[in-house]
Amino acid sequence: MSPIVGSPLARIDGRAKVTGAATYTADTEVRGALHGFLALSTVAGGRITGIDVRDAERSPGVVAVFTHRNMPELVVPTGQGTAYWKRVIPLQNADIHHSGQPVAYLVAESAEQARHAASLVKVTYDARTPGPA
Repeated sequence: MSPIVGSPLARIDGRAKVTGAATYTADTEVRGALHGFLALSTVAGGRITGIDVRDAERSPGVVAVFTHRNMPELVVPTGQGTAYWKRVIPLQNADIHHSGQPVAYLVAESAEQARHAASLVKVTYDARTPGPA
């Protein structure tokens, strides 16, 4: 067995991490960057019958709210070296295929504002028992 296993090891960044002095990528502010957050379905199968994003759109810092109603058409990548394994492209129609499927994408000036706006999205469903994909 290696003598390293079970032996203490001094980490270069250890003191900074335990004292809170370390900086991380998330601590770096990028001026003008926008942040996104997804609102997710609360049913495992069915169809969206209504989606109210008015409160989210009026929320401070929100720049855009995308749903199946206004999302640009997305295309499954093809060609050599591409492997798109999901069968569903997000936000393209009202069908719900699994629990936690994206139903809205919120874009805001800060991550906190985007997350809060996502909590304001109100969705109604025609819920159905999920079947085979």
